[in-house]
This record gives sequence, structure tokens and C-alpha cells, in this order.
Amino acid sequence: MDSKSAQTPIHSPASTSSAITLRQFLTILYDYFKELVRNSLWIGLLCVGAFMLAKWYTADMKVKYLAKSSFMTNSDSGGSMSGIMQLAGQFGIGGGKNGVNADKLGELIGSQQMVFKTLLKKVEIEGQEDLLVNHYIKIFNKHDDWESEELRDLQFRPVVHQDSLSFAENKAILKIYDEMLAKYMHVNIGQSGIIRANFESNSPLFGKFFIEELIVTLRDFYVNKTVEQQKIAYEVISHRTDSIYNRLLGADHSLAEWLESNKKPLMARTIKADKKIKGEQIQRSAEILGVMYEEAVRQREIARMNMINNTPLIQVIDLPRLPLKERKPNKLSYYLMAILFGGLLGVSLVSLRKMIKDAFRNEPATDS
Repeated sequence: MDSKSAQTPIHSPASTSSAITLRQFLTILYDYFKELVRNSLWIGLLCVGAFMLAKWYTADMKVKYLAKSSFMTNSDSGGSMSGIMQLAGQFGIGGGKNGVNADKLGELIGSQQMVFKTLLKKVEIEGQEDLLVNHYIKIFNKHDDWESEELRDLQFRPVVHQDSLSFAENKAILKIYDEMLAKYMHVNIGQSGIIRANFESNSPLFGKFFIEELIVTLRDFYVNKTVEQQKIAYEVISHRTDSIYNRLLGADHSLAEWLESNKKPLMARTIKADKKIKGEQIQRSAEILGVMYEEAVRQREIARMNMINNTPLIQVIDLPRLPLKERKPNKLSYYLMAILFGGLLGVSLVSLRKMIKDAFRNEPATDS
């Protein structure tokens, strides 16, 4: 008997257990399927509700127009280490290929100062000349969106500098700046150093003019700041050169007067010693000033060439051209995603409800 027991295959109970487990699993799946079918109406209602919500969400979606621009600088960086950094970048060390100046421009173009200066410029849109910020408020219906009383009827006035804005104007332009960066304005720096600035909105004219004026603002600011020291040096040397030139003209005039007043004694060679010494002093002063003026002119030319050589050039590659490219909203994808979400939510809720019911039904009763 012991030998027969030892010869019994050990895999039979395991096989029976596996068959029972599979049968139970299929039974559970079938039960869940029947539960979903019984509650299909509620799942359908969730899908319809999600669809209606998506339809309400996409009701205000309009065709958007993309104002595209691209530009680049004439150098990767202004520092003497630019060549080393470019070489290191090729081996994956340090910065990328786009260079220091491209990174600076990419950060500058989206800064408050650049956007504020651009919004405070006057342009003509649909026959009406006004500040860009006022066009924005009108085109995007900001007066209806702003709940604050001080902003509802706000109209920006022309100012020389953005620091002259009132408290209400500062508050409004900050709201506009945050909205533009979050919704409409996109900046990308390519590996080649080309910067792309795009403005996507439902107003093609505003997008076009804003991007154009923004690039002009960026170019003027960047050029002025880059050559600021060289410009100061050139102006100082130019002022000094002009001062020496005026002194030289005075010395030449004094020498001419001395020669004219002593013309006869000079011709007769009877000029007195003190007058002769005075004339030599005037002539020597004029000669020294002449040498100083020549050197000052040379230094001024060097400063001018240094300023020119250090002046960066922002090369515009593309500007927005009308008609702008249209981007129609893909409402169908929103509808499909909403229906899918509603269906998954319904299935999950029904399955969870059945799971809880089964757990309570199979729980053994406790003795009182």
C-alpha cells in the first residue's frame, strides 16, 4: 500500500487545482460582463455627459493663426572664449552649438521689458492707429474678462518709458504678459543658433505686428547694450578730439593775428625779441595741438572701428506674411477622448461596485 501510494503521480492535484482556478477566473469575468451589460445605460449616460462637457469646452475654440519668425546673430558669442566653447561643444563638453548670444536672445525676447516695450508701441490695425496693448485689450475682449473695476474701462496712454505707467496700467499689462506667454507666444532656440519666435492667436493682424515690433525692440536693445562701453569710449574720445580741434583753431587764429600785426617788422627783419619769442610760443603751441589732434583723430577712428566690430548683427530670416497659416481646432479628438474617458469611468465604477458587493456577500458571519 505504501508502494502504491509512492507511485501516485504528484502532478494530478496541481492539474486539478489549475483547472478549477481557470474556471473560477472565467466565471468571474462572465459575472463582471453581465454586471456591465445590466448597467450599460448608466455607462452610456456617463459617456453622453462627458461628450456634452467636451462640446461645451470646445464651443469657444476658434481658428488660430500662426505668425512665424526666425532670426539669428552674426556670432555665437562676444567673448574671447567662444572658439574654445564651440570646440568643446562638438565633443559634448560645456554648452551646445547654439552659442551664448542665441541663449541670451532667447531669454531676452520673452522678458517683461521686451514685451512691455513692444506693447507700448503704436501700430495701425484695420485703419485704427493705437498702442499694441490697447489693440490687444480690444481684440481679445479683456474688458469683459477683467473683474476689477479699475481695469474694465482702462485705456493705455502713450508713455516715454514703462516706469511711467500707473498702478492700474502695470496691473493690466502684467496680466496681459502672463497670458501671452502662457497661451500665444512660443520661443525656440535651434541647435544651429537660429531663434524662432511664434505668436498663435485668433487675430492674424495682431500676431503679425506684434512679432515684427518685438524683433525690432529686441534688436535695438541688444545692440545698444552690447556696444554700450565701446559707445561711451567713442563719445569720450570724440568729445576730446573736438575740444583739441577747437583749441587748434584758436591757436591758428592767434598765430594768424600775430603774423598780420607783425608783418612789416618780419619783412624788414626788425622785430623785437620779446615779440619774436611770443610768436614762436604761439607757433609751437599750434604745432603741439596739431600733433595732439592727429593722434586724437587716430584714436577716435580706432574707437569707432572697435565699436563697429563689436556691434552684433541680428539677421532676420523670416517675418510673418499675410495670409497667416490657419490652425483649425480638432474638436473630434476632444469628443473621442471624452467618450473614452466616460466609458472607462463607468466601467471602473460598475466594477468597483460589484467588487464591494461580492466582498460583503462572501464574508463569513461572525458569532454573536
